[in-house]
Amino acid sequence: MVTLGWALRPALGLFSWGEAVLPVVSSAILIVSWRAAPPPPWMVRGLAVAMVIAAALIAAELLLDFPLRNFFRERVGTFIHNRPVVTLFLLLAPVIALVGFRRRRTLCSVLLLAGVTTILISDSEAAKLGLLAAAGTFALSYAPFARVRLLLTVILLGLIWMQPFFGSTVAKLMPDTVIEATKGGHSRERIELWQAFSDVARRYPVFGTGFASSPHMGNHPVAAKIDSAYRQMLKIGHPHNAFLQVWVELGAVGALLLSLLVLWVLRCLAGAPDKIRRVGLITLMSASAIALVSHGAWQGWWISAVALAAALLTVRPSSSKDAS
Repeated sequence: MVTLGWALRPALGLFSWGEAVLPVVSSAILIVSWRAAPPPPWMVRGLAVAMVIAAALIAAELLLDFPLRNFFRERVGTFIHNRPVVTLFLLLAPVIALVGFRRRRTLCSVLLLAGVTTILISDSEAAKLGLLAAAGTFALSYAPFARVRLLLTVILLGLIWMQPFFGSTVAKLMPDTVIEATKGGHSRERIELWQAFSDVARRYPVFGTGFASSPHMGNHPVAAKIDSAYRQMLKIGHPHNAFLQVWVELGAVGALLLSLLVLWVLRCLAGAPDKIRRVGLITLMSASAIALVSHGAWQGWWISAVALAAALLTVRPSSSKDAS
């Protein structure tokens, strides 16, 4: 909120701040409520069934050329389901853990199959990257936690603190063959976008340009100083990289706060039961992978999905007769 003092449009920034904070506060209320009175077993099972139905509807729409959206005359486009697909993905592991794969193998198997299938046929390259991160983290999670924690800490903090040079680094290291293979996800345009916003981060390294300034960066005085080769990318609205957006808007102070958040989450997971720890690591790395390549950092739907996943992870199996 302090950085709104030098943001381009502080009134709109305050609105964005409210959009970001509301789901965080809601998640905190859920956590406190569930500690006082754990949710009934049917709640998690109901959520699992609802996710299966949602995944089936999304898959049917994508495979059958949007019969429902055409019927209701809604906006049609394969990209339209990217946000719900990401939301389903982030909730997948926490819900399966709470339902209990051993006790309700059929429901969990159907949910896993429906969720993964929907992700793979969707246009959300971010969700697919998150799926790869989830698989890698799942394999790593069987190693001693101290080593896994150290490795993930190095990876996440390294990603956070390299953001002022992220665009140029990716542009130098990414082979043309990989860019061509991922052109469906607009990889070339994303790299130019990251180069533009990384340049902004280097010019405002300590306090940033102000909270929620990214949507207006094309009109910021700094735009005239950015390389003309990718200056137009500042008008996109946000850098499609939450870590980079933190740097652009909040500077090194924001990067420090984000680093402390990562360390705190890993510390919390250190004291969690093995199953919750494993799912927590998967959720953390999946969310980080998605945040690295897509979506605005402060979008309410995104923070809601992450916050609900975090809240579900606080429901301990021992707190419910059926959620083990």
